[in-house]
Amino acid sequence: MYITSLGVIGLLMGLLAAYLYVWPQLPDVESLKEVHLQTPMRIFTRDGALIAEFGEKRRIPVSIEEIPEPLNQALIATEDQRFYEHGGVDFLGLARAGIGLVTSGRIQGGGSTITMQLARNFFLSFDQTFTRKIKEIFLSWKIEHALDKRHILELYWNKINFGHRAYGVGAAAEVYYGKKVQDLSLPELATIAGIPKGPSTHNPISNPDKALNRRNHVLRRMLEEGFIDEQTYRKAIQAPQTAVLRGARVEVYAPYLAEMVRRDMIDRFGLERAYNDGMTVVTTLLARDQRAARRALREGLVAYDQRHGYRGPEAHLPEEQLADRTALEQYLSDIPEFGFLWPAVVTRVEDKQAVVLLRRGRPGHFEYVEQLLPWDALSWARPYDPDGGWTAPPKSASEILRPGDLVRVFAWKDGHLTLAQIPQANGAFVALDAQDGAIRALEGGFDFDLSKFNRVTQARRQPGSNIKPFIYSAALEKGFTAASIINDAPITFVDRSDETIWRPKNDSGKFKGPTRLRQALRLSTNLVSVRLLEAIGIPYAIDYLTRFGLPREQLPRVRSLALGTASITPLELVAGYAAFANGGFRIQPYYIDHIEDRDGNYLWEASPKVACHACERILEAKGRDQEEAAAVPALQACPLYPVPPEQWAERVTDARNIYIMESMLRDVIRRGTAWRQLNRTRSPLLQRSDVGGKTGTTNDARDAWFSGYTGSVVATAWVGFDDSNISLGRNEYGGKAALPIWQNYMETIASELPESRVPLPEGIVSVRIDPKTGKLARSNQANAMFEIFRQEYVPKDYADQNEVIDPFDSEDNPSAGEKDTTPADDDIF
Repeated sequence: MYITSLGVIGLLMGLLAAYLYVWPQLPDVESLKEVHLQTPMRIFTRDGALIAEFGEKRRIPVSIEEIPEPLNQALIATEDQRFYEHGGVDFLGLARAGIGLVTSGRIQGGGSTITMQLARNFFLSFDQTFTRKIKEIFLSWKIEHALDKRHILELYWNKINFGHRAYGVGAAAEVYYGKKVQDLSLPELATIAGIPKGPSTHNPISNPDKALNRRNHVLRRMLEEGFIDEQTYRKAIQAPQTAVLRGARVEVYAPYLAEMVRRDMIDRFGLERAYNDGMTVVTTLLARDQRAARRALREGLVAYDQRHGYRGPEAHLPEEQLADRTALEQYLSDIPEFGFLWPAVVTRVEDKQAVVLLRRGRPGHFEYVEQLLPWDALSWARPYDPDGGWTAPPKSASEILRPGDLVRVFAWKDGHLTLAQIPQANGAFVALDAQDGAIRALEGGFDFDLSKFNRVTQARRQPGSNIKPFIYSAALEKGFTAASIINDAPITFVDRSDETIWRPKNDSGKFKGPTRLRQALRLSTNLVSVRLLEAIGIPYAIDYLTRFGLPREQLPRVRSLALGTASITPLELVAGYAAFANGGFRIQPYYIDHIEDRDGNYLWEASPKVACHACERILEAKGRDQEEAAAVPALQACPLYPVPPEQWAERVTDARNIYIMESMLRDVIRRGTAWRQLNRTRSPLLQRSDVGGKTGTTNDARDAWFSGYTGSVVATAWVGFDDSNISLGRNEYGGKAALPIWQNYMETIASELPESRVPLPEGIVSVRIDPKTGKLARSNQANAMFEIFRQEYVPKDYADQNEVIDPFDSEDNPSAGEKDTTPADDDIF
């Protein structure tokens, strides 16, 4: 009895000594009430779809209400059966661990409650020492005193490592099953609950057999503890293991913009904070628009590629390998998909058709199906000529394919499949809101996995005829009108400094003679643009173009500037075109709407400059400064109200100038270089009154463009080779290579865009003119037409019906000029 009392006293003294030694070293567990878990940055569209996440650890915090109760039961059954009964330390478990120490002679695992595991994961190391274990015990008591059981479970599930960079059960559910945790089945929950035993060895990817055994052990413990019945247990252990390693549940693919955001966030906050502080970035992208842009660019590039012939299979398998279906599927599983181009192996070739074994889906959800490719899916595949020459179309499938060929199959928007190949040319597409510059969609290339180079922001290319609307607008500012007559006739410039001669030409090689400006822009007539630039002066033109945001240092001081020999990115170009869509205001493209911290508090919010016609009219009418005008009740009628004065965008030129230019760009759609493509495809865009734009093609068809707008959405499409010395080939123009991409996107989103025209400014009048001379038409003139003018520039003279304009008047043919480097042809078709 005496010895027993001494033992108890000794034990108590030991505990007191341990307490006095360890307690001052313990961290403050009150921090757990406001714990900040290492959480990745997540990027979303404006309408809430996940674009990407970046971080060292993947973690998706979940509340205890979102965690299924069977998951808690699985954890308790296997790790801590007396969780709801003890105060943080289970002395029965510790006793078992002590016996293990005595029998084995070394410290082993075991005896740790859920609370002790939480203490270790948050505050302690994983070293198996007596000191750490003692700290763990006392810390667990502190945690249980500070937090209730449900809070402890919530912290545990959000902190624990589940392998493959998944931290917390929310990330684990996504990584292994592509689901939210509340959507997991019982066998999946049991698998997840078994992973913390050994995150690197018990996860279903690294060791499927061990994970399956661990899952069944968890289910058996749940049965023994009465959490599930025998029937549920039997059904659950028969379920196959379906875990597959997955990335984040991306809902909208916008990798080029995601990379822009990633770099921006690192610049703002540094790598550590950007990747680990759980910030949310809401971009200006719209899910529908981004999907439409991605599809449009890929279809446009595949269509271009098919026009130039078939380059052959990517590989060829021996005939004996075709007999093993399992081996074929395994072979296909290792080949990545690019740009909706699915890998397939040709298994049979007949006269006018072929059969391929096709892999579709995504990792974890691949399916292998045999697909018939009829003649209309193959007949485009005439032999490719690297010199761009004509080759004879195929007459049978056997001229194109052999059994064993590894090919690509493309799925078009309407669902039909066709033989295809990875395009050698590339492209870019960007769309933004013309009112404030918010980027709605951005695709920097055919596929980010093939090339990380963002052609929207990084590719400086010649815009060709896409620059002409800015030149024409500059001419209007100088007093020209849409009815001004400019001679489309041969012209020669001689650079006397080095005795070089430049003779610009039209692509057709023909000349139209005296031409009205409206008609010249509609048909993209080169000689008129050159003469216009000559008339207004190159220095003035460059100054004027910079008003639209075009970079001065990229605008050459040569006459060929009129034909688009500048170096401009698609993003700079689309921002310039926004002024034609919004009535003449300069906007700045932006792509981050706001940034939130882990608690949803705004860290930063965009405040873009906004095109505000009502604001401008109030200022003009009231004659007040901006602050006073902002208080005028009429401002509330503006659909953009309340826009503070500091966010009113700067006007780049006279509203009447832009109104006339916008009407001329609509003519390009209805009767000009864009009409043929839109009419041939019976585009519904032709039924709208608010669609305008301009084609563009550079010299030797090295670049093809289309820039234009539908209502307040403005977009630019570019197609070309990354090597700017390579031509797109014969008969490839902006209206053929780039316009279909723009059209595909706009037709997809236009149904939800109300028709919107720039408001009619004061001082615009419409009068009847003679189409040949641009002068006023007489009342009885049969072929007269209406034209719009700024009031002070209405023609004063009436046309003489017998008047003839000499197309070779020497005054219209200056001979002295500067040397041109790379003159660009126009794009008639």
